[in-house]
Amino acid sequence: MLRALALTPLLLVVISTGCSRVRPTLEGAPASLGNAPKLDGLEAPEPISVERPTASEAVSSPVRVEGSVSLEPGRTLVGQVLSREGDDAADDRWRGNALLEIDDAGRFSGEIKYTLVESGPGVIELAIVDPASGTMLQRKRVEVQLSTAP
Repeated sequence: MLRALALTPLLLVVISTGCSRVRPTLEGAPASLGNAPKLDGLEAPEPISVERPTASEAVSSPVRVEGSVSLEPGRTLVGQVLSREGDDAADDRWRGNALLEIDDAGRFSGEIKYTLVESGPGVIELAIVDPASGTMLQRKRVEVQLSTAP
């Protein structure tokens, strides 16, 4: 019993220092979401892969989106259409969105309806969302040309 009591403070010191030590980070790992870090010269797969639409493609409403995604349980995939209103992504304007269905193999295919008065540049954005908190965890953006849609 006395021996166990003598080891308890030592065990607490080991546990507390083990939990608070600084962990090494991957050298050159990106700080932002959506960029996959390199591991031993190989790139980790992107969590969202978009096959359709392709960059610079002219699209009309509803936009057909297809690809694959790696989701943790409880997460959802949301697609949205944004029109480019300036040079900065912060100026993009929301035009429509949809919750996308994902099959057992991680493939998604769906349509996103939008409204737009004048044709112009736009973005199709797919995002992995935690529905409990509403937090966007990862996103993938594809620059497209949007057609007018009433």
